Order: sequence, then C-alpha cells, then structure tokens
Amino acid sequence: MRRLTLDLIGLSLEVRAVDRFVADRRPDAFARVVLASPHFGERWGRHWMDLARYANSDGYDNDKDRPGAWLYRRWVIEAYNSDMPFDQFTIEQLAGDLLPDPRIDQLIATGFQRNSPYNGEGGVDREEFRVTTVADRTSTVGTIWLGLTLSCARCHDHKYDPITQHEYYGLFAFSNSTEDGEAAAPAAAGFKNLDEEALQARIMREMKDPRETYVMIRGDFLNRGPTVQHHTPAVLHAFQPRSNAPDRLDFARWLVDPANPLTSRVAANRIWQHLFGQGLVETIEDFGTRGTPPTHPELLDWLASELVAHGWSRKRLIRTIIQSASYRRSSQYVRGRVEQDPLTNCWLARIAFGWRERSFAIVACRQVACSTILWASQASGRTLRLPTRRRTTRTRSRHWCRHIVVEPFICLSRAPDPFP
Repeated sequence: MRRLTLDLIGLSLEVRAVDRFVADRRPDAFARVVLASPHFGERWGRHWMDLARYANSDGYDNDKDRPGAWLYRRWVIEAYNSDMPFDQFTIEQLAGDLLPDPRIDQLIATGFQRNSPYNGEGGVDREEFRVTTVADRTSTVGTIWLGLTLSCARCHDHKYDPITQHEYYGLFAFSNSTEDGEAAAPAAAGFKNLDEEALQARIMREMKDPRETYVMIRGDFLNRGPTVQHHTPAVLHAFQPRSNAPDRLDFARWLVDPANPLTSRVAANRIWQHLFGQGLVETIEDFGTRGTPPTHPELLDWLASELVAHGWSRKRLIRTIIQSASYRRSSQYVRGRVEQDPLTNCWLARIAFGWRERSFAIVACRQVACSTILWASQASGRTLRLPTRRRTTRTRSRHWCRHIVVEPFICLSRAPDPFP
C-alpha cells in the first residue's frame, strides 16, 4: 500500500483513507482509494508539467514572473483528477481555441503552448526568437506525442528516421500562424477572490492573417527556401483535414487518431515508466531507429490498444497495471531471479527498488514541506512565492551581477523528479 500511495499521490495515506481501504472488501479497493484522492492529479499532473516545460517565470536573465501561468497548472491537475480522456486532453491543449464556442477552461488549456521560455531583453531579434519558440513547440509535440526527435530535421533531413526537412516544416507550419493572447477567467468559472491580474490566463490563438512557412536552409530563419503547406510525415498514417486549409485542430485530431501507431504507445510507455522506473521502451522520448527496442513488444501493443479501446482513460490503464502481478511483486532478493536479469531488471523478475528508494527520499522532503510553508497555498491555486536571498557580486570583467538564490531545501522538495 505504501508503494502504491507514493507512486500515485506522492504522499502517505491519511488514517481515514486507510480505514476506508480496510473496510472495503472489493478486489480493487486499494486502487479505488488512491485513484479517488485529489492528490492524484497533483502527483501525476507534475509528470505532465515536466513534459510541458511548465514554469512560473519566463526564464533567461530577466526571468519575469508569469502571474496567470498557474491557471494552466490548475487545469492540468483537474484534468487528471477527472480522468479527462487523453485524446480530449491533447486536443484542448493544442487547439482548444479552435473548438466551436470554446469555454474558458479550453482556452486556458492552450497555455501549454505558452510554456516556452521567453526572452524580453531589448537586444533580442524578435523574429529570430519567434522562430526559435515555434521550433521549440514543434519539437516538444514530437517528443511528447510521437516519441520522435523531430528537431534533428530542422536543418536537414533526419539522419536516422524517415522524416525529411520538408516534412519538419510541414509540422512547423501548424504553430507558425499563432500568437500569444490573454483571456479573462471569470468567477463563474470557479476562480473566486482573486485580483484581476491573476485572472488573466495565458492562451494561444490563431492569427487572422496566417504567415507563410518556408523551408529554412540549414535552419537559418534568414535563408528561405521553398514555401511549405501544412502536412504530416508520410511514414505515418494519412492526414485528413476538415478543409483545404488545415489548422492545429486537424493536427491535434491526427495525433490522437486510433490509426496513429505512436501516440497511444508513447503514452502507455510513459505511464509504465512512472510506475516501474523504466519504460518498456527505455528511451521514452525516442521511438525512432536510434531508440532502444521494447523489451515486451506484445505487452506494449496490448497496453496501447487498451488505452484507446477504453476511451483513452489513463486512470483505467493505471488501475490495470497496478493490479498486475508484475507491479505487486516484492522487491526482496530471491535467489536465481537476479542472476537471470542482473543489470536492468528488464524482465521484471522483481519490482525495481533502487530508483524507488531514491524517489522516497524526495517524497519525504516534500511531505515535510507540505506540513510547513507549502501548506499555505492550495496545489491548484496561485503560485506560492518561495523564500529567496539576493546578493550582488562583481565578476572578473568588473560587471555587477545579481543572483537570486532559492533556499536549497525548497529546490529539493519542488524540483522535477530526478528519477521519474
């Protein structure tokens, strides 16, 4: 039970939850108790926000705060807790603004696209940085949903996978005609007792006049090649847009089309990795020819088909896995098993324990933090200001530099999992 709670909610169960578990005689009682916890969304939403490169500030030298960024974080947590189907979860983040009469929460979901670092310094070439941002969004989508290293094709045809530079810019085109925007989150949507600044959600929207997309010779935004239309890699399933003017909504639906051989497998493999410490495909972000082959290909195919067949429900797939004999194995040494699989435990003769023990150390620090200063704010609420120290030093070049140092303990308890 301790393994389950730390994997699924990142905290030990409360006494009342343990009592409910003991009183519940159903075979899957342990899974029901934990999956129903509101902390499930906090724990597993954090996995997603690591992929989405979520941050409360812009990055770079100025690193300005993003006051409304936490609204996207709240949306992710609620989506996990409500078991939003993964296909809907995908579409709302990539093209929520293009849905018919989009709700405010669907607009907030497009904040996924706004998580790229932002450089607001005066000497920055705005067009160069815009192109870099679009490239970041393109490669992020490729990594999260397709498990492919698309960025390798930005400057030339991919050296190993069947993706041409022309196809890369066909994917690039889907995000090339977007612009940053803001949307008010009214109190009626559940955002109460907040100031107006915090109610401005960071969203993505389509431009009225689309930009033309070109192949950038050797990746140089100033060196334009032939014009490119919106399209997807030919090696994957057919792209069938709604009209002759494809958009992000068509692309998002293409990603979660059941005919797509990658999205469901990449998603199922990532869930397996969070529960076992290692994916069935060890290179979880590279399903291409340079990635490692799956240790159990038939199992991965079955998990992916189960995910799609049951409405893209991630909670159901998690429940299936944690009820398996593989997940419920002991981590104790059994003579003969370790010798059969001494290095990576890829055959799952035992439950992996080295990575889990290290993760438990991080969880312990998080529990202490939750019982102290972090308890002051709700996980789905606005961002809590971390205690910092400011100091100014003089470098060898005689330039004055400012350093903002976050207390090390807080860094440890709030950082992404080092062993996800």
